[in-house]
Amino acid sequence: MRGSLVDAERLVNDVQKVGGRIPVQLTNILTTVDMLNAQSATVDPAIAIVKAGVAGNLSEKKLQAMLGEAARQQSVADYTGDLRLARLEPLLTHEFSAALKAGAADELIDGLRPAWDAAAAFIGRAQAVISAESSVEHFLASADAGSDAIELWQGLDKHLATIRQISMIVAQFGPRTGAWSLFKEYVGADNHLIEDVAVMATAGWLTSDSAELRKPDPHGHKSSPYYRLQLHLHSIGSAATRYQAWCASEWDRVNGDRPMASQIDEHGVAHELPRPKNPYREQEVA
Repeated sequence: MRGSLVDAERLVNDVQKVGGRIPVQLTNILTTVDMLNAQSATVDPAIAIVKAGVAGNLSEKKLQAMLGEAARQQSVADYTGDLRLARLEPLLTHEFSAALKAGAADELIDGLRPAWDAAAAFIGRAQAVISAESSVEHFLASADAGSDAIELWQGLDKHLATIRQISMIVAQFGPRTGAWSLFKEYVGADNHLIEDVAVMATAGWLTSDSAELRKPDPHGHKSSPYYRLQLHLHSIGSAATRYQAWCASEWDRVNGDRPMASQIDEHGVAHELPRPKNPYREQEVA
């Protein structure tokens, strides 16, 4: 688990910005964080004491009461702060991660799907009339009068931005650098070749999709990698299957050319040992 409560709050805020739904388990955890933050805030009694003194309303008994209440509040705030750092924050972070693993991540993805589907449908319509290779001049010259081509051209950036925002959100569940990774990374693979966005939000081969995503995109619009790739918002299970297939191919690549191991029997004869089975393909069979 790489995430923190700051990452948790950022995840929820990013989902809300694109109109997604927040699973109740995650909301409850962050509500608890807000309550703890409120306990950590104290009111400085100095101004109230000075104002009461200037107005002639400060007695020794009132001063003692004001100081006592301020000391109580400060004591609670200090205790809460220490407890939060030592115990509550790690426990709440663990519960947030556990909730994601137990199904909240899929709930969150499902809540993002309407916005994703609408944006992807618009992009699909645009792809039918706007070539990624055509210039503005060529497009305008060839656009059919009365068609919705101009509307598609003008609206493309907005919908690509939605796809990119949602891709960045779900990438946090990916195996590489995601704050809330839900996959065990295969350390023997060339993992630097893949991007978490490709695992979670595209449908082509991981290595080639990832390479497209890493290309500079200074202009966006039809040059955006999200316009050139086949888009698909995966569930956690679908993304896991997708990543596992890539891991299986990587295992074959790394281990396929290794010389066969052997052992010598009691007669001094060498016998080749069976080649190890690809554990990722074994999981597919299981």
